[in-house]
Amino acid sequence: MAPDGKITVHQCRWEEDLSPCHLWIKGDKSCINTHIQKWHGGKPGGDKLEVVCRWSTCQKKMLKESISRHVVTRHLGEKWKCQGCKEEIVRKDAYERHASKEGCRDAGALIMYYANARMIDARAALAEGGGYADA
Repeated sequence: MAPDGKITVHQCRWEEDLSPCHLWIKGDKSCINTHIQKWHGGKPGGDKLEVVCRWSTCQKKMLKESISRHVVTRHLGEKWKCQGCKEEIVRKDAYERHASKEGCRDAGALIMYYANARMIDARAALAEGGGYADA
């Protein structure tokens, strides 16, 4: 959760029998992986197994260990915008390497997503009695 209590969520588009899931999930690799395991029959382990992405109409084959990174970068459109030089970088690991440059080292990043993302105030939801469960 961000220091201001806000989190970004996305509607799941993983398809089962031509019908998207539609549950709202936090857009990070760990939450995506947990969601796929819990709601879509993904099994933990066996990371060298080849799987098919079922997000919308994707159907791309990849190693199971790559599916959550693929969903976050390709389908959720996560980008890191360096606040030092304003460069947009697609993956977190690439941003971390970029951030070691002079002028960008202490600038920080703005994380951006496609328009389908929703920002929610988790603190307000909890204060009103709402609970948070890992999706």
